[in-house]
Amino acid sequence: MQEQMLLLIAKQLEEIMKILGKQKNKESVGKMGRPTKEHVVLRYRANYPVSKKMECKRATGLSIKTVSKYWDLYTDVEKEKDGEDEKM
Repeated sequence: MQEQMLLLIAKQLEEIMKILGKQKNKESVGKMGRPTKEHVVLRYRANYPVSKKMECKRATGLSIKTVSKYWDLYTDVEKEKDGEDEKM
């Protein structure tokens, strides 16, 4: 009974969010709705740009696979920023 109520509330909340135009960000949400750790790795790279993957792994507590998955995204973000600066 309680589980059915919670599901009903979740569905209604989702409908309200659609009406307001606040869709889920599917890029930052995994298969089961759990946010990815991309932001953790990117924040670490921003604070420590000359660090190594193992240092990030130790500092954040993430697995080396997770760190490696998002490690190069920071350089891609930096390249995009540099490209925008050159245009101005």
